Amino acid sequence: MINKSFGGKKHPMKKINLVIVVIYFLLAVYYAIFNWTAFIKAFNVDVGFTQLSMPLIAVIVLFGLILVVFQWVVAIISDLSNTRRLNQKNDDMNSIKASFYDSSDNRLQKISDSIEQLFVRIDGISRQISNEKNLIKESPLKKNNDKSSKA
Repeated sequence: MINKSFGGKKHPMKKINLVIVVIYFLLAVYYAIFNWTAFIKAFNVDVGFTQLSMPLIAVIVLFGLILVVFQWVVAIISDLSNTRRLNQKNDDMNSIKASFYDSSDNRLQKISDSIEQLFVRIDGISRQISNEKNLIKESPLKKNNDKSSKA
């Protein structure tokens, strides 16, 4: 199981878990090779409330399984906490982005309103100019019409 939580890099805890399991397995094999007769003899194990009698190989295998399950649970808990932390960071980044976009939308809205006001002013000024042009065009005609009617 490869964990690529941190930017594509393998999580260092996984390597440590694997090393511990491999070292345990190698020590068990070494002990089994040189002490096979002791390995298969019955071994009394006191578990607190009772006493079990089983071969030493079964005790070592059972302890190894417990170690592997423990390492697996620790790795899962570590992955879950990393995922939770990354999700929290993503939520924080999303809230920062949302606040930035909200503030930039407000700025853009203000700019848009200002531009709209400028267009309204420009339209008003252009109407005044066109009205004054029309008045100027009409006033010489009135003077000429007044002069021709007097003559």
